[in-house]
Amino acid sequence: MKPLFGYGVALHNGRALIGNKGSAQRLDYGLVGDLINSAARVESLTKHYGVLFLITREAFAKLSQPPATRLIDKVVVKGKTLPLELLEVRHPFGPLNFEEIAARYNIAFTAYEEGDFATEEQKFVAIRDEEKDAHSALMADRCRELIEDPPRDWNGIYELRTK
Repeated sequence: MKPLFGYGVALHNGRALIGNKGSAQRLDYGLVGDLINSAARVESLTKHYGVLFLITREAFAKLSQPPATRLIDKVVVKGKTLPLELLEVRHPFGPLNFEEIAARYNIAFTAYEEGDFATEEQKFVAIRDEEKDAHSALMADRCRELIEDPPRDWNGIYELRTK
């Protein structure tokens, strides 16, 4: 399912600076820090993955009552070097059988992480076709790409080339 309004919701956690910045002639109140850039990248990834609500592992770990989630991906976003674990949060406008889709997806993703791209492409295609899961379609395409151009040192973390 594609986000309803172009982008979904994204949560990330870390340290940032907030306050006035600038000079005596012009002050601007705002946020600065690597966290802000990473959070913006995660928000834009909701559209890329076709999900309504993403949360990073860092933010998820801080929740006192964690919602139902599925691990979507482990990626290094463009311009960064540290990987992010992205989780899709069950959303009221999402599929009613979220847990079932998540369980099937997690099995395929675990083998994908181990580098079994050919087998897992078929599993992602099945989830895409049976459940109309946009992210499984993306992962099937990615598996095809990785089969055609296998990574040298695969560690299960995909490097995104676009913002």
